Amino acid sequence: MSAASVVLPPLAATSPLDGAVIAEDIVKSEGSVEIVAVTPAVDYEPFLPDKKYHKTSPPELLTLTEEQEAVYQEVLKHFAAEDYVIPDLKDGDGKLTEEEKFYLTYESFLRFLRASRWNATNCIKKLEEALGWRREYGIYDTLTVDSIKEHCLNGKVFIFGYDVDGRPGFLDIPGRESSPEGPCRIKQYVWMMERAVEIMPRGVESVAVMMLYSATSKSTSFGHSKQIVDTLQSYYPERLGRCLLNNGPFWLTILMKLIDPFLDPVTRSKIAVNRQIIAEGDFTPDQLIKEWGGERELVWECDRYLDKLVEISGKMKEKRLTKWRELGGNVGLREWDYKEE
Repeated sequence: MSAASVVLPPLAATSPLDGAVIAEDIVKSEGSVEIVAVTPAVDYEPFLPDKKYHKTSPPELLTLTEEQEAVYQEVLKHFAAEDYVIPDLKDGDGKLTEEEKFYLTYESFLRFLRASRWNATNCIKKLEEALGWRREYGIYDTLTVDSIKEHCLNGKVFIFGYDVDGRPGFLDIPGRESSPEGPCRIKQYVWMMERAVEIMPRGVESVAVMMLYSATSKSTSFGHSKQIVDTLQSYYPERLGRCLLNNGPFWLTILMKLIDPFLDPVTRSKIAVNRQIIAEGDFTPDQLIKEWGGERELVWECDRYLDKLVEISGKMKEKRLTKWRELGGNVGLREWDYKEE
């Protein structure tokens, strides 16, 4: 009797990658069932980090010297004052909302302090500018998934996978760009950064930005690139863990030279061009899409991807917000404490 091949629907399987799906080719022969091939999972959705990426001890960056502790206490006292209001707002009451208090964590203060070279006055100025910007930019209300969805249709910018240090992969594939440069495209970056922050494992504070160019990649203007850099450096300091640029066209070298003077030395040191990220140990293949040499095949279905990202990031934020409230809901609480699993 000849055997007939039958392909069954994908079988759900528990995996370390939060419910990966494995498709199995089945051969039926004289009443027996034999698995003859296993094809890699096809991904449509982002996923939360495996527990192995959550740190088991606080990062060294959370350990302060006596002098640093004094500077930190000065900044904390300023924002924790009962009569504190955000200065220079165009509209609305400057009293801190719950969302803003949740934003002003111990780690957030330290990120801005490091970016301010441990100068309390500069740190307070930068943080107040960030608080005002977040209000006016609509981070907590008007910057919704619907407001950026039309710029996500081609899957140019998205979050997927985690590097070996647990940083969310913030991927940008310029060759997929179809919308014009402008404020709306920058909003897409900001919205994605907010989601990346929400799903970061315990003890992780930064992202791995990955830009994969191709022959079809369009040239980006200096002005647009500088605006993105300014936004991320000003309002998301210390959030860049590494920045990987691969297959860059000739104009990228020119653009990088133009932008270089506007990059702080720490940011500049984190940028690598044409790095072999698997061979050099930045990512493992199971966390990386095929375009970058990994094993994951991501099929872009915009609504499905965004719906899942909103779901998992929203649940994670609410879980941590609940714990934060239980710990007192005050300015200066540790992310390390309320992210405890």
